[in-house]
Parts: sequence; C-alpha cells; structure tokens
Amino acid sequence: MANVILIIASKPKPVITIQNTGIKDLYKNLDWFTANPDFVLSAGQKAHKLQTGQYKLGDGVTQLQSLEFLGSSGEAAWGNISGDITDQTDLVDYVADQISPIQQDVSDLQTEVAGKQDALGFTPENVANKVNDLTDSSSTTKYPTVKAAADANAATLASANAYTDAAVTTVFRPVGGWDASGGTFPTVGSGTVGAVRRGDTYNVTVAGTLGGEAYDIGDNFYANTNNPGQTASNWSRFESNTQQATEVVRGTARIATQATIEDNASTNDTDIVTVKKFWLGILRFLTLYKDTVGGIVGLTGQEINFKNAIGTITSYLANANSSSRTYIFQDRSGTIADDTDLAAKAPINNPAFTGSTFETDALAGTGDRVVQSDSGGNLTASATVIDAVISNATIITQITTGGNWTGVNYTGSAITGLYAGQYYYTSTYYYFAVADNTIIRMARA
Repeated sequence: MANVILIIASKPKPVITIQNTGIKDLYKNLDWFTANPDFVLSAGQKAHKLQTGQYKLGDGVTQLQSLEFLGSSGEAAWGNISGDITDQTDLVDYVADQISPIQQDVSDLQTEVAGKQDALGFTPENVANKVNDLTDSSSTTKYPTVKAAADANAATLASANAYTDAAVTTVFRPVGGWDASGGTFPTVGSGTVGAVRRGDTYNVTVAGTLGGEAYDIGDNFYANTNNPGQTASNWSRFESNTQQATEVVRGTARIATQATIEDNASTNDTDIVTVKKFWLGILRFLTLYKDTVGGIVGLTGQEINFKNAIGTITSYLANANSSSRTYIFQDRSGTIADDTDLAAKAPINNPAFTGSTFETDALAGTGDRVVQSDSGGNLTASATVIDAVISNATIITQITTGGNWTGVNYTGSAITGLYAGQYYYTSTYYYFAVADNTIIRMARA
C-alpha cells in the first residue's frame, strides 16, 4: 500500500505518515465476526469491529472466535497529540476505520476489472505497435494488430473465394419453374437486376421446344454463362423423364424379362425388348408352334414341315439342291401335281391317244379344208385352208391403188375376205394384214 496523508480539519494540521506493514487489516461489522468464527488472521493482522473500534490481533494460528478483543469499547476520545504517532492508538484506529472501506472498494474494483479483462481476452497495446487500416492505404487511423491479422485473414479469404470461383465451373442455383411451350429460354434470373447468371437452373413445368430440342415436364436446364440469351449452346440440361415411355411420350421403361418374352398370353405393352431377348423370343415361338395345330411352319433339319388341320399328320418339304434355285407358284389356287399325276399325261414328243380320235362321217368340201376338234378330242367342224399370200384380185386392186392410202394407213373402201397374217408386195411396197380385213403397207428400201 502507498503512503497515506491524513488531514484533520478541526485540529492543527499535523502530517501523519503510516508505514505499510505489508499486512492488510480488516474492518468488519459485528455480523462478520459472528459468521466467521473459524477465520484465522495472519500474524500481526488486525480485524477491527466498526461498531466499537475494538480489534482482534492475529497470530497466524488461533481462530477468530478464540481471540480477545483489544482496545477500548465505545467512541475514542480525541486529545492532544503527544509523542510518536504510534502512541495515539485512538487516532490510528479511527484513520484505519475510514480508509478500510476505500481499500475494500478499490480491491473489489480491481477484482472486477481483472475479471472483465480476462473475459474480453484483450491485451493492451502501445500506439507505436498499432497499424493503419489495411483496406485503405491513405488512412492514418491506427488499429490494433489483431485487426491487421483479421484484415490479412479477410484478404486470404477473398483470394480463396476468387480461386474457388475460378475452379468451380458450374454452380447449380434453383431459380424456379419454366413454361417451355413459349419456345424461348428464360431472361430473368438471380443476378443483378434480375439478370440470368451462370448456374441459374430452371425446372420445366410445361413441355415445349427450346433451342430446337424437345423439353418434357420435369426436365431441368441451366445457364452455362452469364447473360446466355437465346443461344442454345449457352444452355445445358438434365433429362428427368420419369413417366412411362409410350409410342408418343418420351420417358423411361424397364427391360422385359425372359419370362415375359416367352409368355404368349402376356398383355405387357410397356417393357423394352433387347436384341438378345428378341431372338430368344423368336426361338421360343418356333418351339411352341412349329408342330402344333393350325398349319404353323416348322423347321426340322433342312426340311420345312407342315401339320395338317387337326395336328395328326406332318408333311415335309426337303431341299436337295446343289445350288441356289428359285421356285415361283402360279398366281391361282389349285393342286400341285406330282410325279404320279404327270405320268398319266401323254408325252409331248411321242403322245399315245386312246378312244375315238377322228370323226368317221364324211366331210363336205373340195379338199381345201382342215379338221378341228373340241377339248375332248372329238371332231366338230372343218375350216378352209388359207394361203399366206394374198391372191384375191379385188383385194389386190384395192391395196395397190395409191389413192386408197394416207401414209401407212389404208383409207379406201372396206376390204372383205382378207385374213390376219396374209401379205402381198410390189416393187415399191410390202402389204401386211395385221388383222382380218385390216392391212398396212411399208415402203421397200
């Protein structure tokens, strides 16, 4: 404790110096003495009772309740000061009584301040050690070095953010739904004043076409760059078609199982058939039906087999060819003849006839006729033999008269008795009957 200077106003003004003994005396109310009977005072330490001025002197061992009060009880009488200050016990006790509360308040304040300092974690720093504001090079304001460290950390964080922004190519930022039926990409996003920025993501709520591609409900698409506009390459998307795929709707579908493929009664019209399962299904089909009722074609070795209508008889069509052959059936219904059928027919080169062949009745005529028969081989009539060269004089006159022709076409009076296939020629023309009573001519070279 520092030296204390006491001024007594009602007396002459002596200066009293009280030396610090290094032991802090206590000044307490009577209640304190009653509540702390086991308290032990340090050797030479006093505990003063404020109500009476009495005190107890400690020896460092004896409990407070066992020490006797020393000094007089009641108010001390002030008298002339004589001798050394230590002889003025009443004055010393009074001064001590006045100083003790102050000492206690100061002690309590020091304790309170020390606690606050520890709680804040603040260490005082000289101005010389402080730094200027790192964010403003022209500033003369001083800040604790802890702020400098914070500013340095902030700068490091900003640098890290810049590095992260450069390293991360895409950040998906949900913006909202989008009606794709209008055919345009969004123009409002999460950027400044509503600008679309990279990573802004939209969910299709109404299907449509954007940038020439079909978008379905549930698809998501996002901007690859800031302000992407209507350029299709500035946008990318995630396909999210979770609905069942059909002939007209894009979506998802399962792979058909082998059991489904082989089930001829299945009504499954949604699962997808792979190439492998397709051919396994074909094999299963042939296995099920090649030998069953209904005439389904089957394969046995190199033969095609057929079942009859009731499934009791199997017939085979074998291929014994040594090279490729093509067989064409006539475009009509009928029964195919086999070797037995053909053996009953007359050979073309040397036919053998049976039954009546010629009519025995005499035929009228002068020998210029031929015989004709019906499909049964019976004679029915005779026909005049026609000469290939035109010999009728009337017809010759008609066809050789130049005025009866216009080019190759005959324009004269009608011709009768002319038969198809007959011909005639002169030194200048060939004449041909292209049909009965119809003729044309051609100039000779």
